[in-house]
Amino acid sequence: MRKYFNVISALLWKDLLLEIRTKDFLISVIVFALLTIVVFGIAIDPKSSGITSVAAGVFWISISFACVLGLNRTFILEYESGGIFGLLNAPISRDAIFFGKMLGCFFFLLIVELVIFPIFVILFNVSLFDFLLIPVFILTTLGLSCLGTLASAMAINTRLRELMLPLIFLPAVIPIMIAAVTLTEMFLSGTLSEDFIKWMGMIIAFDLIFLALCPSAFNYILHE
Repeated sequence: MRKYFNVISALLWKDLLLEIRTKDFLISVIVFALLTIVVFGIAIDPKSSGITSVAAGVFWISISFACVLGLNRTFILEYESGGIFGLLNAPISRDAIFFGKMLGCFFFLLIVELVIFPIFVILFNVSLFDFLLIPVFILTTLGLSCLGTLASAMAINTRLRELMLPLIFLPAVIPIMIAAVTLTEMFLSGTLSEDFIKWMGMIIAFDLIFLALCPSAFNYILHE
């Protein structure tokens, strides 16, 4: 068991060092997410009555699209450099490979959210600070990272991998995105209700499903 976690931590550390040197994920994803939010911020009147629901949707849409862009660049680099083949030939568990890659994506996405969220608050003229929003961000990001890692592994060997990744990833994350948008809208509008537990339970349930099924599917995909 200790060796298993050592492999995960080594893969995570490798991705962190690679990102520090190349900055392929963070720079491209942050710029793309900021551009998405700025474009919508210019097009939408921040004083309109339905701004809270629109703003919550814009934020999570920008995060999901940025996740697609970042995972595409990361896995293409891993594939072209031959790193993925080295991992497959190493005497390590395929599940450990999955969790190492997934945790790297998870931490990078959290950094992206921390960077763009203050700009999002300013552009859409919303006032928001609530510690209950932190688990929403963490659990939603975990689900996006988990499914995104699997979708990237599925798309990497296809001819149209830049097109296949969003086609696989985006429809699958619709339920968790609906829950995240609804919860964020509750905080933005200040109408937190008993439905908070229901929507949080939905995100947790999908996270558990993804964490249970994605490693096994990842193992099968790499084997094929």
